[in-house]
Amino acid sequence: MLPLLDRLSPAAQAVGAVNTIIRAAEGEYVGDNTDHLGMSRPLRRALSERGEADADDGAALILGAGGTARAAAFAAVELGMLPIVWNRSSDKAKDLAEEFRGLATESIAAAAGRAAGASVHIRVVMSTVPAAARIQLPEAVLAAQPVVLEATYGESGLLEQARAAGCRTVDGREMLLEQGVAQFEIWTGLRAPAGVMRQACAK
Repeated sequence: MLPLLDRLSPAAQAVGAVNTIIRAAEGEYVGDNTDHLGMSRPLRRALSERGEADADDGAALILGAGGTARAAAFAAVELGMLPIVWNRSSDKAKDLAEEFRGLATESIAAAAGRAAGASVHIRVVMSTVPAAARIQLPEAVLAAQPVVLEATYGESGLLEQARAAGCRTVDGREMLLEQGVAQFEIWTGLRAPAGVMRQACAK
């Protein structure tokens, strides 16, 4: 799709993918991406509910380094957080971290202390790996009580573990809803009926 568009929004350029197409007034086709908003909006809301809306001194631990992880890294930057990327392929983690001026970590546990020589406070964890991978967070990460977002839909062992440790969680359906709300408003110029959309996602 990308080569067929006239131009891309800053978000689509950063994420490297398009999920929303707009025909501009001058007739140009513009590619946009709302996946990052699907992550940053519920995370910002969760942090605000805890009185931590101003979290620009924190870090976001991103699990995975694929396409969804790129949206997660961009969301971390939007939240004013340092992206810390872990992936089974360390080279991919380093490439993604460098692109978003973050850090790569070779182990999830290491991210809780010092990663690449920098002391970090993990406020958010965003998992973009398949739920079947059954990633578990070390106690050192859970001790920081981060908000944990799972990009896949429905329950997962990661969310169960995070809730058992007292962490606030966001599942993939919330991400789906928020990115759809953003799409609706981009396309129509109207405020999205988020309540109705939430009910539809719950079915």
